[in-house]
Amino acid sequence: MRPDVIGNRRVEQESGDVGVTSTETRDSWSDRLSPRNWPLVWKLVAVGLVPALLAIVLGVLRVADQAQSASELGSANRLL
Repeated sequence: MRPDVIGNRRVEQESGDVGVTSTETRDSWSDRLSPRNWPLVWKLVAVGLVPALLAIVLGVLRVADQAQSASELGSANRLL
């Protein structure tokens, strides 16, 4: 091994290596958020959780609307 200097740090290289640094960078946020790069477990969680949460939200909205309608009908019934 022979020492080599890259930037201000000294690194050890194999004798056959050329002093080339890697151009690989960390994944960008768009790459990380892409479902294609998610592990299978997270994909299955998303497939099950998203529809369940949507159903809960829509169910709560429906119940709230029906409760308001019942309250309005109760008020109208008292007026008659």
